[in-house]
Amino acid sequence: MRIVIVGAGHAGVALADNLRRRRLAGSVTLLSDEPRLPYHRPPLSKAVLAEEGARPPVLRPESFYAGEISLRHAVVDAIDPAEHSVRLGTGEPLAYDRLVLATGSRPRRLAVPGAELQGVSYLRDAADAAYLSRVLVPGARLVVIGAGYVGLEIAAAARKRGCKVTVIERAERVLARSASADFAARIEALHRANDVNLLLGRSVSECAGDTAVREVRTREGDAIGCDHVLVGIGAEPSTALAAAAGLACADGICVSDRHETSVPDVFAIGDCASVPSRRYRRRIRHESIGAAQAQARVLAAVLTSDVLPTEELPWFWSDQFGHKLQMAGNLIGTDNATVEGMENDIAVSIIHKHGGLIQAIECLDKPDVYIMVKRILEVI
Repeated sequence: MRIVIVGAGHAGVALADNLRRRRLAGSVTLLSDEPRLPYHRPPLSKAVLAEEGARPPVLRPESFYAGEISLRHAVVDAIDPAEHSVRLGTGEPLAYDRLVLATGSRPRRLAVPGAELQGVSYLRDAADAAYLSRVLVPGARLVVIGAGYVGLEIAAAARKRGCKVTVIERAERVLARSASADFAARIEALHRANDVNLLLGRSVSECAGDTAVREVRTREGDAIGCDHVLVGIGAEPSTALAAAAGLACADGICVSDRHETSVPDVFAIGDCASVPSRRYRRRIRHESIGAAQAQARVLAAVLTSDVLPTEELPWFWSDQFGHKLQMAGNLIGTDNATVEGMENDIAVSIIHKHGGLIQAIECLDKPDVYIMVKRILEVI
């Protein structure tokens, strides 16, 4: 069996690894659009930016891509489901028996005047991180647009390097789409204590400058001088290739619980996949390493005709200013929360319930509590 995986991020490499472990009878070709060994992406907004000269660690050593697994640095221009082949950027066709799309996600673009100015950047890959690492020098003025996890991680890393940082967020609090209000309040206090200027409830109207950005303006009348702008307003699933081939897409590539798309012999995993969740009784598109690895294990079982593993609990973590943030479960539908932590202490754990049953946990510097509650959630 010839398996072609488009995308060599966490999901794609984990699938190749699982297929090897299951002794797949056939070949696996990983297609990467970057000219380097596949690497860990979470450090891009953390250690790689915070520490000068740091590089993201590779997912597997070069020796991994040998034998039945091959890594090719190539862009895929199109899929031909009828011919069971993909067309590479060179025009070369590559045949497959099973095709897996692990195309990930891309940063949502800022749609205001001046967004194309020099110095307005995004963080998606190692090249973006290398650029930011060069320009985030002591005293540089950085404006981060968006107070989600990536934006806040970059803000923390930039402050560690001595930059002056302003974060602009249109919601009235940080982490408005991904954390509870109680948890977000602790993170907001952490950033303010580290001299991050948080402008909440503000909408960016313009990036101003001649050829390079020099100021960010808001509809509320703020004008923030800057040397660099980092846009972190969320991510969109990379579905263009799938949609052009006729695959059903809706906030991601629609798949079954076996990761089958609407086109025979084509599958999708990772950030690009919209997956039905039995646990939460709706479709979910996860953007985390844990989800990518779990989906890779499911699809490996499908492709080798093995028993499917049970659905895994979603989890996530972040590092900011030397503090560990850990989350597990899903906040949607929760109706009460128990907060454990002193008001004058940054450490806190928040257990969320629905109908009296634990559904999610958020922890800041409470690893023991996190592990205990996560284990409970995994068996509910």
